[in-house]
Amino acid sequence: MVLRAVTVKAFVVLAACLLAGPVSVVHAKSCGSFRAQGHQIKVTAKMVSCAKARKVIKEFWLAPEKYKRYVGIGGPRTTYLKRYPGWSCGSGAGAGGCRKSKARADYIAI
Repeated sequence: MVLRAVTVKAFVVLAACLLAGPVSVVHAKSCGSFRAQGHQIKVTAKMVSCAKARKVIKEFWLAPEKYKRYVGIGGPRTTYLKRYPGWSCGSGAGAGGCRKSKARADYIAI
């Protein structure tokens, strides 16, 4: 009876781990900062080079409007970067980021 209870508990723990999904082992790396619109912008990257992450975030912050395409009205709005095809960006509450597939470039505005 005790063996059966241990087996059931082990199965429940295993099932919970499998349902939780894969754990990401890739942590964001710090990629420096730049100044824009009176803020210090700190950039991080995940699954993309720091150079590319900085370029994409700078494009999001500093590019002329003609190089951006906006989708959404009012609430959350997505910005697509025309000079970086496939990258979509968003922001809110002093932070934001851009992504392309699994690649992420994030920022915090201080």
